[in-house]
Amino acid sequence: MSFNEIDLKRIDKEMKTFISRQRTSVEIESGVDISYIIEKDSIIIFETSPAWDNPEEDVEVPIARATFVKADESWKIFYQKDDDRWHKYEPLPEVKTFGEFLKEVAEDKHGYFWG
Repeated sequence: MSFNEIDLKRIDKEMKTFISRQRTSVEIESGVDISYIIEKDSIIIFETSPAWDNPEEDVEVPIARATFVKADESWKIFYQKDDDRWHKYEPLPEVKTFGEFLKEVAEDKHGYFWG
């Protein structure tokens, strides 16, 4: 499933607000930033920063993934471990809205997303 135009505009608006709240001036000055991509029915949030061995090259580190499940109109939440695989976010495996997903990632009460 792909998102329709209205969904994409809503997601983009919510992501822009989320990113602007998560950015810090210190991180931006050091070349660290936050972005996202959409892959089919998932939104992946990631952090970009200069590679330690080549500052001209950016490295992308996945932070969180939300996958929309049309059957029950919910969003499944995932985080990535050191094994580079996505794992179900056990404290809250699914939410009803994309905004709830972003709130959970921003708060990161359990240290799964931002470390």
